[in-house]
Amino acid sequence: MLPLRDIQSISESFASEFQELESVNFVIVGASGFLGRWISTSLAYMQAQDLFRGRLYLLVRDKVKISEFDSLSTLPNRTIVPIGSMDETSFSHLGGTRTVVIYAASSTSNAGKPLEINPQSYLELPRSVIKFLPKHEVIFVHLSSGAVYTQSSRSQAGIPRSEKVQYTSSDCYTAEKLILEQWLHSKVCEPLMRVRNPRLFTFYGQGLQLDRHFVIGEFMRNAIRKMPIVIKGNPNNLRTYLHPADAVHQIFSNCISIPPVNSQIGSKNVISIETLAHVIAREFGVNVNVSDVYSNKVDNYVPLDVPEFPEKDFETGISEWRQWLEIA
Repeated sequence: MLPLRDIQSISESFASEFQELESVNFVIVGASGFLGRWISTSLAYMQAQDLFRGRLYLLVRDKVKISEFDSLSTLPNRTIVPIGSMDETSFSHLGGTRTVVIYAASSTSNAGKPLEINPQSYLELPRSVIKFLPKHEVIFVHLSSGAVYTQSSRSQAGIPRSEKVQYTSSDCYTAEKLILEQWLHSKVCEPLMRVRNPRLFTFYGQGLQLDRHFVIGEFMRNAIRKMPIVIKGNPNNLRTYLHPADAVHQIFSNCISIPPVNSQIGSKNVISIETLAHVIAREFGVNVNVSDVYSNKVDNYVPLDVPEFPEKDFETGISEWRQWLEIA
């Protein structure tokens, strides 16, 4: 289970900052994924606390991965919808005049894999969701990625939201993000549709899959096994890491009627690869080794134009993540 303290923190910020969303409907596509699970858990908790009064639909490919919601599927305002069986009856109880769709269905496990399918197939799921929704106002928030920017952007100390993006990509994950962004841009002029494409950067914390998040995932895997953390490449390369509780706060800001000034979701706190390694090493009591001290390849991944608000202290977050992993 995700940490109750952080879920409560999300709920408090929702109640104080996002009153506009109190009674809208939420459809979370990819509710069993990393951020999808955080968003779904937070909204379900807020329903139990009577802070959120809209209907909540959780769309998942595998119900086993969201077993903590089994007891919620029969409750009147919460519905679990298997993606493979979605049809015109899936949202038949969805009332009100406004629905927020948070599209978190892209799997990071596809990052780095070659594109082997027709890119247009990525549109089948979002098209179905929109097709089966009632004909009222929809805000569609696609959780895109900083991976859409050109490779040259990583030579900069920070990537602005105005940076040029790729037109196409042979990477499976990036291609999906680009196709979805382009498709949603075509929906901008539809009268009942508002679209958002916030681009997400790097995260850390409870629920993050350690086998698919390069750098921090590898460092954490080694540390858990009490093995040295090995830095491969330039230790001075830069990253930012945002805790999922803070990420959910930024995602909710994309769900309100007035679009946010910032269209990138990430931390404003920059950290070098070497500093990151030492923070984790101290927490787990392991050593740090630099395998290529001569590498000078610049490979930064830092978003500019991110919101200014208090974030969880990184070292505290790493400590809480370690404790959660030891219990899970």
